Amino acid sequence: MVEVADILAETYFDEMSVFRPVRKEVDDETIFLKGLDGDKVLEKVPCSLSSIKGGKLVEGIISSKTNKEYIIFARPEVVVKENDYIVLTVNAGGVPRKDHHLRAGSSRLFAGSHVEIMVSEETRA
Repeated sequence: MVEVADILAETYFDEMSVFRPVRKEVDDETIFLKGLDGDKVLEKVPCSLSSIKGGKLVEGIISSKTNKEYIIFARPEVVVKENDYIVLTVNAGGVPRKDHHLRAGSSRLFAGSHVEIMVSEETRA
């Protein structure tokens, strides 16, 4: 029997790797590793990146930045926690096109169907 999750997974052409923040003891000192230095918990997981939800410009004295918000769709068994760091490769026609470096927010699980992971991407100008 074909499950809804299997049907939806056929639309996941992108892939993501997920890095989880971790606290470690190094030479009697506690350090906190995040971003790409965190623990890789998932690699090359099929997913789909939504179209951009916003791009609010925030200007400062020296630079400006844009926060873009997206939703990642993946199989329901994929677990991404808040503050995980995600490197997502968008594939167009089977060809890797662009890497997005994202920070995970909350997730919504639709049992038997999919998970929606809210993410943001910050770019500096």
